[in-house]
Amino acid sequence: MAKYSSYLVVFIIFCVPAAPAIGGVLEETFGWKSNFMFMGALGMCVLFFLMVGFKETLKASARTPLSLKGAIQKYGILFKSPVFMGIGVPSSLPMGAHLLGTPLALFF
Repeated sequence: MAKYSSYLVVFIIFCVPAAPAIGGVLEETFGWKSNFMFMGALGMCVLFFLMVGFKETLKASARTPLSLKGAIQKYGILFKSPVFMGIGVPSSLPMGAHLLGTPLALFF
């Protein structure tokens, strides 16, 4: 898992500075709509490779059928877990504050 995580980090480090450069070239050469077409094509390629390259790791005997009641029970287990709540709540508060504050910033 660490090997794939390091690949992901290298990919992210490359994409952050490359994205504006690629987007700028696409916009100047083909117009602003080309960025959306490029992102759509890239998304389809990634989806295809994920569907082909990744196999299900959970054995068929361990799978449970999808149901609303089962999902609510699983969320109940998560919300009762002090470890999950101790990590999940503090890490999601900044994102919630950002999403709440962004529309309010328009008025100030």
